[in-house]
Amino acid sequence: WRNLRATICLLLACTAASFMGKRSLHAQATASVTDQWQGPVQARLPARVLMRVESKPGTPPLHAVVFLLDRDNSDWPHATSNFNMQNGELSFTIANLDIGFTGKLSPGGAWTGTWTEHGLATPLTLTHATGDAAWSVPVVQVKNMAASADPTFELATIKPADPKATDKGFQTSGQRLRAVNESLLAIVSFAYAIHPNQIHGAPGWFTAERWEIEGYPDVPGSPNLAQMRAMYRKLLADRFALKLDRRTEDMPVYTLQVASGGPKLTRSLGDPDGQPDSTGSWTSTLNDVRYTNMNMDEFVNDLAYGEDRPIVNDTHLSGRYDFRLRWTSADAEAVSQSAGADASPVLFTAVREQLGLSLKGVRAPAILYVVTHLEQPSEN
Repeated sequence: WRNLRATICLLLACTAASFMGKRSLHAQATASVTDQWQGPVQARLPARVLMRVESKPGTPPLHAVVFLLDRDNSDWPHATSNFNMQNGELSFTIANLDIGFTGKLSPGGAWTGTWTEHGLATPLTLTHATGDAAWSVPVVQVKNMAASADPTFELATIKPADPKATDKGFQTSGQRLRAVNESLLAIVSFAYAIHPNQIHGAPGWFTAERWEIEGYPDVPGSPNLAQMRAMYRKLLADRFALKLDRRTEDMPVYTLQVASGGPKLTRSLGDPDGQPDSTGSWTSTLNDVRYTNMNMDEFVNDLAYGEDRPIVNDTHLSGRYDFRLRWTSADAEAVSQSAGADASPVLFTAVREQLGLSLKGVRAPAILYVVTHLEQPSEN
């Protein structure tokens, strides 16, 4: 489920009163007000940067959200990490996008500094904006589907994928849903939120043949992830005549837990009922993935797909988070059985150091699906 995004309109706040003898930030104890700063950045991808600063009861003393206007998903509020705005200095990072800013307050009352994105630095000046001068965040045109809806594909086409195609994944744009260049193994794994090792008894073409599926739901609005999975499950039963026998068996799994020292995750400011997103590069050796609006159940499902066994969420963390994970692929099972802490798989080390979480290999009860019936898809 790559390239899935959701949208939210969020009110943020703080008061401004005297920087450098003219303004200073003062956190209100009982109310929130919006303080907006903005400026154009000429990075690898040009954009107008819009920063809103917030201070209100129940939140850190001061934090901010950033919108990257003129880019894809420009209506998305990016949560900041390590936010600092005091003594005439401003700094923050956006962990899941590998973005950071450091600057100082100029005599004219603007933050002048450096915007760093994927290691490339470029100047950026953020000026205080109010009234008509303040840039507005785009309003989403497609509303989310009602959370209580149980959608089905009203119209869906299924055809063999182009054998020359290199793009793949599960995509959504408004109401349009696509499975691009995916095997039936991948589609069933996505639909049932399970690891490929949890599917047994399928014929050879289940893995070998790749498909292109495109369709629209029979209910207005953009479906969330759970609704998308349900739509694909119904499509598999209707068009592929798929029948599965569900069992529970002991099998090798990894458990994801919170490491000592606590998690290193930025809580997302996106729609709690909206789509999660994972984008980046996955290769046979190097992986660099940015996770947005992701809860831990979704994260373990996404992460496990490239590993040798399922991952079970045992973090007990609620809510959604924005973060980035970089790791080198390795034979996790073989390495995890070797002695010494330094012999842990690179993924294990990356999860612990970058996210404050830990992975442990164990045998535990897990769901197993056995394919009892399957047919080539019916004609469109």
